[in-house]
Amino acid sequence: MKTIPRSLWWTIGLAVLVLVGILNYKGRRIERGENTQRLFEAKQVTLALKEWAIDHEGRYPEKLADLVEAGLDPKLLDGLHLVPGLTDSDAGNLLLVYSDPNKDGDVIAIRNDGSGRQTRGEDLPALLAEAQAISAPRRGPAASHTSPWSPTEASPEK
Repeated sequence: MKTIPRSLWWTIGLAVLVLVGILNYKGRRIERGENTQRLFEAKQVTLALKEWAIDHEGRYPEKLADLVEAGLDPKLLDGLHLVPGLTDSDAGNLLLVYSDPNKDGDVIAIRNDGSGRQTRGEDLPALLAEAQAISAPRRGPAASHTSPWSPTEASPEK
């Protein structure tokens, strides 16, 4: 019975390592592409909110579903949430739209000025609390925000 030369084993081992590296790299590129797509879609929703505000004396809708009734593709709203009660004249740094967390726990956060980025999920409660401090008095004491994350709770597990 012939034995396989040691150099062939090294070659096979190296080929396996290269293949694993390529697959890992490709997987990270796909994930980054998905995150970029989520950010792009959230920004499209924000543009629709800005257009809504122009037609409604600077106020945003109370819920994102109102944008669907106005003609926005409902697929764009999947996994997105609105902080209700804000207006387009509120401070630009306030959180306006945010996403459900991705598999790493990161969320897309879009601010009132239209800027957006992916941020750590543990930062979301503070961002929500800041925006709700502005919007809640306008909505009255009975208003409750139905966010999947409340500012006093830890982020949910998905």
